[in-house]
Amino acid sequence: MEREGMAEVRKKAFVSGCFDMLHSGHVEFLQRAAEYGDLYVALGSDQTVFGLKGRPPVNSEEERRFMM
Repeated sequence: MEREGMAEVRKKAFVSGCFDMLHSGHVEFLQRAAEYGDLYVALGSDQTVFGLKGRPPVNSEEERRFMM
């Protein structure tokens, strides 16, 4: 219920991930997260992917950012 003269306060949802080789599981995860509020996504850099997985990402950071 919105009070007169007050803007609606929307919830925010935040997720982070590498999202390398974007697939249906990623999409479902993002859709479910978006149900909680306005979705904000942090994308792991190429350097972060290498540090976590021990290999460079299949898709570059630029490609992954475009897909998101």
